[in-house]
Amino acid sequence: MMRRKPVDIEPKWLAPILLVFIILVVSGLFHVLAEQEPVLPVVHPQQTKQTVIETLVVFLLYAFMFAGLLIIYNAPRTGRRNAPFLILIGATVLVLSAYLLLWLPNLKPYP
Repeated sequence: MMRRKPVDIEPKWLAPILLVFIILVVSGLFHVLAEQEPVLPVVHPQQTKQTVIETLVVFLLYAFMFAGLLIIYNAPRTGRRNAPFLILIGATVLVLSAYLLLWLPNLKPYP
């Protein structure tokens, strides 16, 4: 009987995998898995419930916010000419994602 070799994950992949998992958990993945309903509308009318599509939208908005922070953080390392432009792009992505994330609960008509 042959033994299977355990899967080796390189350390450089641990941080992105952990980051995606954390963003998924913060987005409400476990809430959606625990409260799964047979018919899934695009936006659930109650604010205490969340659909799979809403979870994906929140996940993408959190990911864009993190990407905006990374762009702002790495902007000074690119050079002096590109830094202000990259900071502006990162700040725009960050503010727009935060605004959309705060606007998302207003789509639900019932509290």
